[in-house]
Amino acid sequence: MKNLPKTRKVKIHHASLKYIKKGHPWITADTFTKKFPKGEEFLQVEENDTKLLLLHDPNHPKIKARVWAFGDGREHRFNFPRELKERLSAAFNRRKEMDVTTDRENFYLVFGEADLIPGLFIQALGSHVLVQTTCNFWVLHKKRIADLVRDLWEEHFPEKKYINGWWSDRDTEAKSRITALKQGTSPPEQITISEFGINYILKPTLAHDPGIYTDMSAIRKKLFPILEESKSVLNLYAYTGAYSLAALKLGAEEVHSVDLSQNYLEWVDENLKENPELDSSKHQSHCLSVEDALKKFKAEGKKFDLIICDPPSASSDGKKMGKASDSYARDLPLMNDLLSEEGHLVVFLNTHNVSWKKFNSNLDEIVKSKSLKLESKEQLRLADDCPLKGGFQEGDYLKGRVFKRLK
Repeated sequence: MKNLPKTRKVKIHHASLKYIKKGHPWITADTFTKKFPKGEEFLQVEENDTKLLLLHDPNHPKIKARVWAFGDGREHRFNFPRELKERLSAAFNRRKEMDVTTDRENFYLVFGEADLIPGLFIQALGSHVLVQTTCNFWVLHKKRIADLVRDLWEEHFPEKKYINGWWSDRDTEAKSRITALKQGTSPPEQITISEFGINYILKPTLAHDPGIYTDMSAIRKKLFPILEESKSVLNLYAYTGAYSLAALKLGAEEVHSVDLSQNYLEWVDENLKENPELDSSKHQSHCLSVEDALKKFKAEGKKFDLIICDPPSASSDGKKMGKASDSYARDLPLMNDLLSEEGHLVVFLNTHNVSWKKFNSNLDEIVKSKSLKLESKEQLRLADDCPLKGGFQEGDYLKGRVFKRLK
């Protein structure tokens, strides 16, 4: 460690230290972070009996540093390359032990803070990988990560040929940039992967929006029993149609996909063509806002055995932006009216800004105040290759509830 530059020591707010000891890895902007030296890659904290090494991210608008390790900061900085390799290897090995590759080609190899690699997310997508960063620190280590990912893939998944990967990071305005991991190459315009026997077209150049939500894969599988017993399915905020295709695969006779984006609905059609065994005549797309679609179906007297509603954290109705959590007060009664007797309603919220407690209480209050004929069945949350970390509420962002309509 003789030649290692000195790691600058900083002070952090006592509240930050309190949450860190409970497992929370972030240090958010406050009066203390304003004093952090701008040009440092690593920062060291020594507060009473606690020593920390931080990954510095001065350009992030909110999260100024993330905890890398407890203990002597200089020691951990010296061992950073080895510790990074060990943590990546452990994450890859966990997915190997889960045996997730048996029924899907899309899964997370690394899930950020839950794998003790804060701000770094790596998806396997067929024979490619997608590296996504929410922490600018990792941009400085892009080549090292690219080399490690390739080597660890070949070590843990030798049966699957590694082709290449792409790197997606966001600037301070949350705009995505996409580059290939291998120098001199470009990300492919399109690839096809399989999830639970269904083929999906992915478009890597769209960065954070490649065409499938891999963090929903384990939840989709958990919902298969409900999908299998549902002959008529309504998929709201359908995106590229993962739930719609799964419903057709599992025997639905009538599937409706609703999305405000015609581009996404055309993507659903592309995915259907990739699955010629599915009867596309049983599927209909509707380029409408969810509210307008629900009102239209109600006027037509339609009934559905299953309604799935998975809005983005901020959804557009074509006129204005609205918070997804607020839309349920308006839309839940309409969904209730469209459910067949003993039909199921699955509703999601995709944001860490609303806690589980508030999410549940809001839905229960709507059901109660509107006298809806809905019985709560279970909760849905991240699982399997998308693990949760104790003390880190922000990582528990995906929330779902299953309701059943009473007779």
